[in-house]
Amino acid sequence: MTQIPVGTPTDIAQGNTTGGYTEVTDDLYYSNGSLGTLKIPAINLTVKVYQGTDSAALKKGAGHFTNTSIWDGNACFADHNRGVNNHFGKIHTLEAGDDVVPF
Repeated sequence: MTQIPVGTPTDIAQGNTTGGYTEVTDDLYYSNGSLGTLKIPAINLTVKVYQGTDSAALKKGAGHFTNTSIWDGNACFADHNRGVNNHFGKIHTLEAGDDVVPF
């Protein structure tokens, strides 16, 4: 379980924060092409995570910023907050300390 990280969104997205780092390697992918599932109970969200933030990744689920850690340290994710795949539509209601659970 992780908590919402501290730092500016730009610093976090660019990997400019302190802490560990886990690189995405070929052996981390599941057979369905995802890197795992992201769960945020406070907004009742469960979504698969795919590498990259392009339209192909975001059509399938949340995207993982390629220059950020996937496990240890700060991992950054992208998704839409409106439209058809608006998995992050309620993300603005999160508060510091809300749980973000990768599995």
